[in-house]
Amino acid sequence: MLDLQNVRRLAREEGLIEIQYNAINRGVSFRNAEGSRINVWHTTGTVGTYVNHPRLGGSQLFRRDVDMHLLREIFRNPRVHTKLGYHFRDELDRRRRSTSSKSSSRTTTSRASIHGSSPRARSRTPRRCPTNHASTTPRDHISKEHEDVQDEEGAAKAQLEKLKIERADLDAEIASVQSVLDVFEKQRQEEKCKEDERKRAEEEQARLERERIEMEATKERKRIERGKRAIWWTHDKDTSEHMKKNMNSEVSCFAICGGENRVACLLQHDDSRSSSWTSGVPTTLDKFLRSRAMYHPQPTYIAMGSQGRYYCELENGRAQFNGPSSFCDLVHETKRHIRSVAFGPDYDTWFVVFTDGGWEYEGDVPSELDDTIYRKRRGQADLEFVSLGPNDQYFLRCKNGRVFWNITAYISNELNKPEYGGGVRSVLFGDDVDTCFVRGNW
Repeated sequence: MLDLQNVRRLAREEGLIEIQYNAINRGVSFRNAEGSRINVWHTTGTVGTYVNHPRLGGSQLFRRDVDMHLLREIFRNPRVHTKLGYHFRDELDRRRRSTSSKSSSRTTTSRASIHGSSPRARSRTPRRCPTNHASTTPRDHISKEHEDVQDEEGAAKAQLEKLKIERADLDAEIASVQSVLDVFEKQRQEEKCKEDERKRAEEEQARLERERIEMEATKERKRIERGKRAIWWTHDKDTSEHMKKNMNSEVSCFAICGGENRVACLLQHDDSRSSSWTSGVPTTLDKFLRSRAMYHPQPTYIAMGSQGRYYCELENGRAQFNGPSSFCDLVHETKRHIRSVAFGPDYDTWFVVFTDGGWEYEGDVPSELDDTIYRKRRGQADLEFVSLGPNDQYFLRCKNGRVFWNITAYISNELNKPEYGGGVRSVLFGDDVDTCFVRGNW
């Protein structure tokens, strides 16, 4: 509860003019120099301020349980209790107004009491206020001066209706502004989607490029492993021409069989997934290769020998083969992966090397090869490739890169020349000592 006399005294001190008193509602109204109306319900300590709202014009704001100290602050600045942050005067302007109000309040109050009417106060322009702040006209001041002081509940209801209207207007304006912002947000999202898509495309392109590089590196390792270049000695002109025309670094494997009168060769082309061969290859192998379509698993390794012997391994791990029963039994029963197969001059001689470096053989293998494996190599399971030829010829390559051979003297002398640089990777023999096909890196 506020003492009415003290409220009136405080208003006079702060330069406010009393414009109405309603004894029934126990409310007294004041107006300051800027035209703001302040209603004080002294029995409840509630203060309502009519301030010029930047959107709706006059708008009453309430605060309950106001004491005299806070009331003085409200009289000085009706917006102080709203803490809305707009239309505040700086301290200098407040001091000037306070000083001038005190000096003029006595005169103004006296004139009001003598003439019985309230003089029109001169409006001051605030130093800081929003550009959209609604102006207050003298007519607004006069109309508010003649308005009855409502009871506290009625005033609150009236203000609630104003706030609802304000909220509706704000919601509509927010929606309008939001629609503008939505356009920019949509643009940002579209730009982000484009940027994300661009990054995904770049990442996909980079991934494909990495895969291409890795694939090419893998192919290059395989090329080096099998030998990128080839040299051969043969009396068969057709086979020699076929080799010149088709032999290159993309040939994944090649095989020969035959001797002085006729040498057959077969090449498996990695890049085109196809095979090419000359006449004279084993009949069953010829039929099998002719039956293969492009979509069928293609050969990955082929070895041939005389008398219709061969071994052909496919991409799916299966194999087609023909040879002595001991060889066929091994291929059927072994769980190890075969790396190379060699057929000797006679039908029952063969030599198989596995990917784990181990080996198995049967028949009349060259004694020097046997000695190299068991005496020089002490039976180490590190073989990679073995081939057999006539007159105890052989070629052996180990995993550490060392090679051993027994080859016709003039061919051996040629391969030992510096230009070959020890790069021989494999040697294949025909049925005569003058037929030899060599592959390597030089």
